[in-house]
Amino acid sequence: MKDGHLFGAGIDVFSKEPPVGNPQLQIENTVMTSHLAGATLENFVSIVERGVENAKRVLRGEPLPTADVVISSDHIQPVD
Repeated sequence: MKDGHLFGAGIDVFSKEPPVGNPQLQIENTVMTSHLAGATLENFVSIVERGVENAKRVLRGEPLPTADVVISSDHIQPVD
């Protein structure tokens, strides 16, 4: 980005949010959001329904869909 090989970039997810101190914040031709670029009025209902269904799954002791599980490797604890 700084060398001009790319015109610009849009970044929607960071492994640690907010990305305080991230050097990418200083790059002028970069747009960053706090993982909300997909949030639209059109998909709001489905997002809420999915969240409610996932909460019900947790309460029933069922696993969450793999696509809905996001965890950074630095948060994984070893199992005894």
